[in-house]
Amino acid sequence: MRLHGLDAIRGGALLLGIVLHGLMPFLPGKPWLVNDIVKTPAVLAAIGPIHMFRMALFLFIAGWFGSGSLARRGTLGYLRDRALRLVVPLFAFWPIAVLGLVPFIVLDARRAGRPLDVGGGEGFTPGQLWFLWVLFECAVVAVAVAWVLRRSIGAEHAASGVAVVGRLLIAPGGVLLAAVPYAAALVLQGSAGGIREPTTLVPELAGLVRYLGAFAVGWALSVTPGSLDALRARVGVHLGVAVVLTLVHLLVVGDRSVSGPALVGWAVLFAVASWCWVFGLTGAAVRWLTRERFWVRYLADSSY
Repeated sequence: MRLHGLDAIRGGALLLGIVLHGLMPFLPGKPWLVNDIVKTPAVLAAIGPIHMFRMALFLFIAGWFGSGSLARRGTLGYLRDRALRLVVPLFAFWPIAVLGLVPFIVLDARRAGRPLDVGGGEGFTPGQLWFLWVLFECAVVAVAVAWVLRRSIGAEHAASGVAVVGRLLIAPGGVLLAAVPYAAALVLQGSAGGIREPTTLVPELAGLVRYLGAFAVGWALSVTPGSLDALRARVGVHLGVAVVLTLVHLLVVGDRSVSGPALVGWAVLFAVASWCWVFGLTGAAVRWLTRERFWVRYLADSSY
């Protein structure tokens, strides 16, 4: 069964990615693939909130649908489907989507008189297709954890444990539980901002903790009765808190680095704001975007 609200939120996250990357060349102090001669800190007002929640939202939705896919297809069928939809496109489109950017990067560096940093010794880099590989890593870990739980405590007890987590997540204040992996990942990375994307195929601990945590939240809520109703009912609360915490972070921390004891506090604030956006936007989508639209479904299916 299609959930048109979740289709809409996934398609919306895809379009926000275009906005985000389209604004990056104008951000001061952050060299991008191609950089504009005009720089303005005003773009941080859009880049900051989008960067705060977009990938968590993607992984949350992927985990939601991953649970049902595993149940329908079985372990081998699920892994085969993930490999076909994630790993094959990564390597098939890499020469165009990643290698094809090199001439533009070189030309922009020469135009600006900037040294060209081509990296070195890191091996194959997935470039901007890194999220495909991370999604596949999450799917493999989910299958492994499900297998271990079934073998160790039995399928019934494993399902009961997931149900308990799901009920905690949809309880008032459950967003704090969802934010724990993200906050821990930020502390591990040593940054109070977003998680840096991986540059190789080797799993990176901070990124895997954050993205696997989002995937697991979606997985748990997908098997929890009434989870969408709970998110739908708290749209105002989640979005209100998200806006307030985001403004606090942008006005106080902005794009500067934070270290020491303050890092933990700002990491928690950033993570809670991120998950309030995820829960709030998901609740709004399933509350108001309930009609099937061809172009929305197309965007949702194109998000990989």
